[in-house]
Amino acid sequence: MSVLAKRRGFRGDGDYDDGVHYTPDNGASATLTFTGTGITYYTETNSDEGTVGISIDGVAKGTVSAVSATRQAQQPLSAISGLPAASTPSP
Repeated sequence: MSVLAKRRGFRGDGDYDDGVHYTPDNGASATLTFTGTGITYYTETNSDEGTVGISIDGVAKGTVSAVSATRQAQQPLSAISGLPAASTPSP
């Protein structure tokens, strides 16, 4: 089991709320619950980042690379729209 760590208020790199959630473990995962017909995935990119797999309701939506030559905060790497509206959020 991987644990996501959160750090706030120390970086000054332009992160949302000056904080990050991260794990140093390859293969770690995070689950987010949202309500809406679309979502955009924002993340930091840098030379020490990797590839992220994205799925919604168990359906793979592809992978994106978070690798870049320099550290950049709040980069929109994936946008998915046209999802069906649900009466209740997914678990």
